[in-house]
Amino acid sequence: MDNYSYQASESDFQTIDLPDGDKIDGKLVFQVPPVAATTRVGYQMRHSGQTQLNIQWSKQADSPVSAPASTPEVSITYSDNYMWVKQTGSLYLLVDLTIENRGYESFNTSPEYFTLILGNILGETSPRPPISFDGTLSDQKDGAYSDLRSYDLQNGGMLRGRLAFPVPTDIQRATERYTINYSGVRSYNIQWSWKPSQSNMK
Repeated sequence: MDNYSYQASESDFQTIDLPDGDKIDGKLVFQVPPVAATTRVGYQMRHSGQTQLNIQWSKQADSPVSAPASTPEVSITYSDNYMWVKQTGSLYLLVDLTIENRGYESFNTSPEYFTLILGNILGETSPRPPISFDGTLSDQKDGAYSDLRSYDLQNGGMLRGRLAFPVPTDIQRATERYTINYSGVRSYNIQWSWKPSQSNMK
């Protein structure tokens, strides 16, 4: 086993007679061969002063500077418009969604997992049941209004789509805003954010 001495020019450990009960901190720099960076053989420290001392050596691992742990989330931003279908006398809420996966391995965007929850309707004592999207509503020009794809959205991915929900005509009497619920096969930290649609801002 080879012995290595510290490099005085790069070390800041002071030479003092340390009184009983005191302590001192410092750094010693040793020049070792390059192979020491890859070998699994450990090393030992040795003190060779003039007085034989009972020294208890202990190695303290460096505390790694870790970045703050980020919590995975799915960000869903949505806007809406009402559409009246004269032929059937039905009212629909068209919801445009922008879905972003921020940290999960995957997030399934199946339209079947999304339901519309109405707010309390004035004069009613019990809540209405959740409303599923209507995948059959379409026009001859653009096809189905509900065009959100069923897709395993990977981490960092983004997907846009629309869902058409049939709503009662008395939805305007709701005392609370509707909410959208996601009920996939697993639980996600979903951050919902509503923004006005461009047509509502005109």
